[in-house]
Parts: sequence; structure tokens; C-alpha cells
Amino acid sequence: MKLFIKHSKYLLLLAVASTIASSCTEVYDGHTKLSEEVLVVRALLTNQDEPQKVVLQNTTGFGQELQQQPVRFAFVYVENQDGEKFTFSEQEPGVYVNEEIQAEENQQYTLRIELRSGHVYQSLPQELNPVSPLESVYGFYDSKLTDIPDNMGEPIPTYMEGVEVFTDLNTDDQFSNLIRFQPEILYQYRERIHFELCTLFVPHDHDYCTIYSADDPPILHCRTKRPLKGDVNLVDPEFESVVGDLYQHSLGFVPKEKKHIPLSFNGSIDARILLTNKLGLTDEAYSFYRAMKEQLAADNALFDPVATQLEGNITCITEPGKIVLGLFEVSGSEKQSFVLNKEPPVPGDIEFNEIPDLSFLPEHRCFLETVPEFWVLQ
Repeated sequence: MKLFIKHSKYLLLLAVASTIASSCTEVYDGHTKLSEEVLVVRALLTNQDEPQKVVLQNTTGFGQELQQQPVRFAFVYVENQDGEKFTFSEQEPGVYVNEEIQAEENQQYTLRIELRSGHVYQSLPQELNPVSPLESVYGFYDSKLTDIPDNMGEPIPTYMEGVEVFTDLNTDDQFSNLIRFQPEILYQYRERIHFELCTLFVPHDHDYCTIYSADDPPILHCRTKRPLKGDVNLVDPEFESVVGDLYQHSLGFVPKEKKHIPLSFNGSIDARILLTNKLGLTDEAYSFYRAMKEQLAADNALFDPVATQLEGNITCITEPGKIVLGLFEVSGSEKQSFVLNKEPPVPGDIEFNEIPDLSFLPEHRCFLETVPEFWVLQ
């Protein structure tokens, strides 16, 4: 197996948690319709050397009537316990980014948001919980009823064959119970394209596309990412399988079929690459995500962020009692990548081999005729 690698800096903006809820003074009743605009904050600060971001939205309504608009021109910064401030600049509407801050151990961080309306919001101080890398990832061939999102994002129960993926966590580790995962599958695939699609990739040189015959069309090399689980992937000792002194934790199910990726009839998958992001939580954040997971399961809403009856760590300091949704999370992060040994997966012969991390690659991209950098060859 070979891997073409030229860059090591992580460039992918870290995916942040789903919309989550808190109140300045009391638990928010998630079943009450919001008659006025409410600030929604999505913020995750890690130890990764990559841009960190804070997403701000105003929300009104609830459920199907939920409306969200980006919050523009806010003054956003994170301050550490030494008084050093890191300002986040608005990179796109409602998305604020800082490329310098990197969370460290034994340091507390506070998020502060100042809006043009005069309202000021502030989190409680948060401290990073470090995590160790995964020692191994393994899988078993299985068949199960899986919720696969359709083109509209709605979960469709589908009976599929595939690979259930696991990792082992030490039960004696005091931090093993304070972990959540953000697992994804990176599909690497090739397909041949017709003339019209070729001209979209080479709009200024149609002659390039005409040199190919219908029997020998050009090849696209593509990558696309898909979440491995739609709900919150949280280590929960109450539901984990225990083998000796290890938790056998499920990272999710990888379907063998290709229905859920944009692959034409004549396309073929070259590799399935597991991208793992292991995040260490504080007790407060863990309790929050566990309650969020229970709420999602109760509502059977595995693919939709919801406002839930949860209290977070952000308060409105200029207007006590004003509702604000969101959790400022500071977490240790370990990102790793593992390639499945056979394509398609073969019952009785399932292995995941670790490779240099590829989580920085964009969510979806195709290359015409050229084998791109970081292409995994088996």
C-alpha cells in the first residue's frame, strides 16, 4: 500500500456540535415555541493545529417552523486565564474564525460574544480534557437495519450488509468515560463521465473532451465524506460491552452498498477510509451530550439538530433571564485515519490499517484524469 503525502498541516475547519440549548437562569423548555429571536452558539475549541471557529445564528420558531439567520458583525473572542485574548474574525456570514489559538492543558478559556444590539454573552471558564490516540480499530462483517439519509436528509430505514466498526478503551482510565467521537468515512472512488459533464470540468477547452470516445470517456477521481453515525457517538459505560478491562465501543456501521454516495453505475470505490476524531469532555459537557443523545433518540431525529431541554454554559450577562442556546466546548482532540483492507469488504477478512491522517481533506472534490495528492493505493 502506498500513500502520496506532501502536506501535514490540518486545514479542515473542525465540525462543531449540533444545535444545543441553555438558559441564563433556568432550564429551557424545548417544546415552547420561540416567539422572539434567540442566539444560537456553536463553538468548539481543541488542541488541534487548525482554524477554530464559532458559529452564531438567531433562531425563531420551533420544529418545522424553526428559522435561523446568521448573526453578523459581532465581536467574538476567547480569553485564557492569563488574560490573553484571541479575537475571532467573521470569515463568512455568522462564522467567526481564529487561526492562532490552540487549547492547552492546565489552562482555562472563556468565550465572550458582544452583539451590535448591545447584548453580551459569556461562557463559564472551560478547561481542556486531554485524550490519547486510539491503539486500534477493528470490525466485523454484519447485516443490520440502518438509517440512511435520502436526498432530503430524511432517515430511511434500510436493511444492509457491511462492517460494524469498534475500538477498545481502557476501563481503568479515569477519562475513558468522558469521550465522544466524530467518526466519518472517506470514500475514494473513480468513475467515467460523458461529454457534457466533462465540459463542466474543462469549460474553456471543449476540444479536450472531444478527444475521448463514448467507449473510452475520461476518468474522475473523487472523494466524499459521510458521517459514520447520525446521532451523538458518546462512550456510555451503561451500554458498552466489556471484555476484560476494556470497553468495546462501536464507532458505527459502514454499509457495503454504494447507494449513499454520488456514484454512477459505472463507478467503482477504490478505498473506504475511516476518519476518527476522539474528543475528551469535561463532566459538564459529557452530561450535556448524554442528555442530548437521549433527547435525539426519544424524538427519533437522528439526522436533525434539535433544541432540547438542556442547560449549557453560556449566559446573557446584560439581560439576565434572556434565553441563549449553545455550549462552548473545550476538548482535547486526537485525529486518526484507518483504511479498510479490502474493497469491497469481505466477510471473515476485515482489517483497518492506520495511515497518515486525512481529516483535513475537503468534504467532496473530484479531479479530472489526474490522480490527486493523498490518494490511497492498495
